[in-house]
Amino acid sequence: VFLWPGNHDIMDEVLHDEGVSGYQGRLKLTTVSKGSSLPANVLWSEDCGDVVNVVVPLGHGFTVPEDGAVQAPLLVGGGVGVAPLLETGCQLKALGVQPTFLLGARTAADLLCLERFEEAGRTLVTTENGEAGEQGFVTNHSVWQREVFDQVYCCGPQPMMKAVARMAREKGWPCEVSLENRMACGLGACLCCVEDTIEGHVCVCKEGPVFSIDKLKW
Repeated sequence: VFLWPGNHDIMDEVLHDEGVSGYQGRLKLTTVSKGSSLPANVLWSEDCGDVVNVVVPLGHGFTVPEDGAVQAPLLVGGGVGVAPLLETGCQLKALGVQPTFLLGARTAADLLCLERFEEAGRTLVTTENGEAGEQGFVTNHSVWQREVFDQVYCCGPQPMMKAVARMAREKGWPCEVSLENRMACGLGACLCCVEDTIEGHVCVCKEGPVFSIDKLKW
């Protein structure tokens, strides 16, 4: 989702959406708190009735097979990266597949939309200070050792996604990640979000943001 208020220059981030497919004129967005980034500051300064420009949908999301190929998915998210996982989990649930969410945050207060995730599927949590769930990072959670999954979906800070990708490779589980490269146009014109892949340099906003880890040089 590419969004910017009508009285501001184009912002330098593409925000996470919680649900685009079938939105019928309504779009839910998850933004970080005021003061943490330019897009968040601009949005928080808007009033009801202000004009906001939206370009949607952009790129492509996670692959959700309708042929039953995925039966045990693990959806791993950190920070505001959890937002696209909620919609993906709801799509899986609609197909009769029980999603397992693994959400990580620094503290319990930083866990976003936790009740909504719990409504959508089994939800596991890690916090760095141990306030909620298991202490540590998402890659430290015991579920990695206790269970077997046939698909991993991941979104969050790049170091976290690279760590999840390594674990998925070690276990032989297919994995898709949603990259969070800095984006300025959302259309593949400015080239500031380019990612080097095994197929060459591609614009994340247009060719992604979701990629199989098999295509990334991680």
